[in-house]
Amino acid sequence: PGSPAARAGIRAGDVIVSLAGIKLEDTKQDLARIISTKKVGDRIEIEVWRNEDTLKLSAILVSAPQE
Repeated sequence: PGSPAARAGIRAGDVIVSLAGIKLEDTKQDLARIISTKKVGDRIEIEVWRNEDTLKLSAILVSAPQE
């Protein structure tokens, strides 16, 4: 709750199937690779599979919190 993903509408159990129009084959590696080509403030389109439906969401990239 309150995370950038949650604000974009992503819920626990959602499966991200594409990011920025690119179909994901290896989710973890593909997500990192695609996001690394973007910058903070960019809007990115996200397609998720939820409850047997595909939904299109959008998020604005933010910087990672500092620990």
